[in-house]
Amino acid sequence: MISGYTNLIMVNLLTLKKEGKMERVDERTQEQMKTHNWLITATDKCMSGWGKCSDGLSKCAWACESKNVDKVFKWVENRKEMKYVNCTNRPWYPKNAEHIHIYVVKEGHISLKKGG
Repeated sequence: MISGYTNLIMVNLLTLKKEGKMERVDERTQEQMKTHNWLITATDKCMSGWGKCSDGLSKCAWACESKNVDKVFKWVENRKEMKYVNCTNRPWYPKNAEHIHIYVVKEGHISLKKGG
């Protein structure tokens, strides 16, 4: 069952999408939303301000299991095109974003490899 708060956010997201202000892509399956519920979030400074994000920000996140949070955080933080790196296990709906993309960190992901 969707809570009132989550339902309100989803209605707002649908409204924004209809107005052409935001695109949200979440690569997780329903099962991965339960297991990969930690998000390492960031603003992509290279993709923000042009193209699909000409009037806003390109935000991205890497969804991972709790056991991998530290490794994934360090990997994202070390990427030169990422800024404002954070970590959350709560619903994530960034403001001023025109594009939001959530990637899935699966076994074999570069951030989980030694020296990744």
